[in-house]
Amino acid sequence: MKIKTVLFIFFFIVYSGHTHAACKEITISYANNWYPITFDQPKLKAKGIALEMLRKAFYELGISVILKGDLPWKRQLSMLDVGEIDAIAALHFNEDRKKNFKLSPPFYQSQVHIFKRATSSLEFSSLEDLIGYTGVASRGASFGDKFDDFAEEHLNVLRINGTEHMLEMVSNKRADYFVSPLKLGYHLIQKAGLTSLIVVSGPSIDEKPIHTAFSKKSACSDVVEGFSEILRRPDMQEFIRKIANQY
Repeated sequence: MKIKTVLFIFFFIVYSGHTHAACKEITISYANNWYPITFDQPKLKAKGIALEMLRKAFYELGISVILKGDLPWKRQLSMLDVGEIDAIAALHFNEDRKKNFKLSPPFYQSQVHIFKRATSSLEFSSLEDLIGYTGVASRGASFGDKFDDFAEEHLNVLRINGTEHMLEMVSNKRADYFVSPLKLGYHLIQKAGLTSLIVVSGPSIDEKPIHTAFSKKSACSDVVEGFSEILRRPDMQEFIRKIANQY
């Protein structure tokens, strides 16, 4: 019995070491326009709550991080699905993503809102209020199953590349509203100098958890457990709160 126990422990250690050795470097893509979660600015590259958290966590795991912020969002999702990248830094939860990827525990909550022209007659209080209006949202973005399913069946929501273009379309009356996480929407409006023209309308659509997603076909997929343990620690939760307060 003792010999079997020793052999089991030996093979467990060897297997665990092999798994860890298989991931010495991890390639993580991110949306470069999702303030304050993941974003690039002219003199500030690869910034945001998720990226600061990831650097700290993978430093503790002894894994080098390669960040890629220059890929279209839908391409990132496709590459993650087939294992061409190891992870996506941050995304909203939905059931398809839960099924297709390995998700970390949520590390942040995002309030999703409707933004409209200040002079628009649109008054949002429920999804039904959006019927008959033209909306715009980022291509490939998910705002949760409830909104996504309702929009597909009942709403006219144009999907485009580039968050700045959403503001252009609403301000130029080519769309009536855009859908965005609250902090990102406010950031875009202030950056464009449109605070008097575009405003938030009504309550949040939903409050969505944000996760890091790992490819099931990546050699680094087995680090999810260790990464998740770090995320759950009180000191990491406090680190994330401090980073979030900076934005």
